Amino acid sequence: MKYFLIIILLFSGILFYSFDKEEVVCGSYLNEQHQFSGIPPAAKTGAPNESLCYDCHAFEILNDTVGGVAMEFNGGVNFYKPDSTYLINVKVKQFGNTVFGFESTMLDSNTAKIGAYNILDSTKTAYQTFTQAGWPTNREYISHKDVISNMSNDSLEWQFEWTAPSNNAGVLTLYSAGVTNPTFISIAAGNVYNDSLKIYPDPSITTVKELAKYENDVVVYPNPMNSNSTIEYVIEQEEVVIISFFNINGQFIKSIDQGVQEKGTHQVFFSNKGLTPGLYFVKLSHGASIKLIVSE
Repeated sequence: MKYFLIIILLFSGILFYSFDKEEVVCGSYLNEQHQFSGIPPAAKTGAPNESLCYDCHAFEILNDTVGGVAMEFNGGVNFYKPDSTYLINVKVKQFGNTVFGFESTMLDSNTAKIGAYNILDSTKTAYQTFTQAGWPTNREYISHKDVISNMSNDSLEWQFEWTAPSNNAGVLTLYSAGVTNPTFISIAAGNVYNDSLKIYPDPSITTVKELAKYENDVVVYPNPMNSNSTIEYVIEQEEVVIISFFNINGQFIKSIDQGVQEKGTHQVFFSNKGLTPGLYFVKLSHGASIKLIVSE
């Protein structure tokens, strides 16, 4: 009996030590979760020199295949004009879940903040800024506001506006992270997803040389085209090149897959097959764009 009591006491001591140790290790984590059950901590979008919501929500697999975060810029037309305002949609989804959250930031090619945000629904959406050593500027974030206002079935979508800078800032990137959980609980559980979306200067108001400052040279000749034209472009490294054609509404028309090409200057001869007379945008997979006019 004496030995039995000793074993019980030892076992109780181990349990007490384990729980106490867990509280010490996770105490800041628990406090942070309760603190940010409203607006999430900034700089968790997965953008350069940022971490993810997965720092706290680490109970599940990152970016599994059952859910995701999706972004839509200007109805799917990923071009911007200076001083113009655009609608951005961010959607987090996972079938069977009811709690959702997100955080987004727009950065230029130097990873500096770019443009300005406008909140459309202050009951669901929040704004905050953050900075850290090594960043060229502070960064601005749009996110969910609190957990209770962000509950739905299977998915939830947020909308906010973004106004482009007053000049051509080159290719921009929208970074977003999303969190989803089956139900509201008092610990930072749930699945985490992240993704990014490229936003390009509008080719209709941008010269080839202006685009070339941010990406690579591309020209089309003759332009306007009658029946046949040549696309000439430069790539800075070996990569897969796909040339896509979009109409004036941003709808995809066709593409030319060039496969893997070496660094240097390349030419592609193409016909107007599938292109009715009008204005088109020709966009290369590495980002360079130019407008093309197909004549009668």
